[in-house]
Amino acid sequence: MKSFKSTEKAILKYANELGYWPSASQWDKYAKENNHMTFVGIYYHTRKSWETYRIEFGFPIRDKIYTREECVQTIQLASESLGQFFTRREYEEWQKDNLDLPTAAQISRRCNGWNNAKKEANLLPNAIMGKQFDNETIFNALRECAKVYGDLYSEEQYMNWRDGNLEIPHIETIRKRLDSLPEAKRKMNLQSYDEGAQYKYTEGRWKEPFLDFLTHALNNERYQKWAKENNAPSMKALFDNVGGYEKALLETLPMYMEKIKAGRKKR
Repeated sequence: MKSFKSTEKAILKYANELGYWPSASQWDKYAKENNHMTFVGIYYHTRKSWETYRIEFGFPIRDKIYTREECVQTIQLASESLGQFFTRREYEEWQKDNLDLPTAAQISRRCNGWNNAKKEANLLPNAIMGKQFDNETIFNALRECAKVYGDLYSEEQYMNWRDGNLEIPHIETIRKRLDSLPEAKRKMNLQSYDEGAQYKYTEGRWKEPFLDFLTHALNNERYQKWAKENNAPSMKALFDNVGGYEKALLETLPMYMEKIKAGRKKR
């Protein structure tokens, strides 16, 4: 059993990961799984109620539990003010003026990840930033998950097992590094359901890789190379005339779309 001081630190960390103050029964379940003191043991040491701890740690009363549908609707609502590509941090700032709506942590937990919530709201996900994981770390995580659910676990079960732990690779990291969860399992000789190419890119799944392609194709370094080879405007010329490379893109991409539409009409 871990020490009392370690348990107090773990309570605060657990509450921050959840995004709300957990019930005593929630804590007891987590404590037993992670070898911490349960609430009875904590009370024996301090004589403090669970409510006293909530106040001391600065957490508000958790007065509402949001459904998955409500979380997705909130993401869609936020996009009307913040645009499609808003980040979790931008949402957190926006939510401060909308305290009756779920926090980013509540959305992430309810929808098995922030990017998954954005996808369910028909928005393109954010690029995965932060800690980088090598293949062996990913494989170890998949093996550990298999011990809980068996080889044939789904992406949703993996995210439930991960439970917001940033030390464990996100499902988006696995997709980007190893193409898909079934493909990663095959590399480890684990059994898996084969999604197949048709399933893999249905329901809007094609958008994310296509956006990656556009980001690659429209990279400013690629433009600079092309400009030198074709005697086109330099980056300085673009800045002097329109305010920079990105502003030039924003001004000309709608023209390119009109060109595509005009070409279709002629066919």
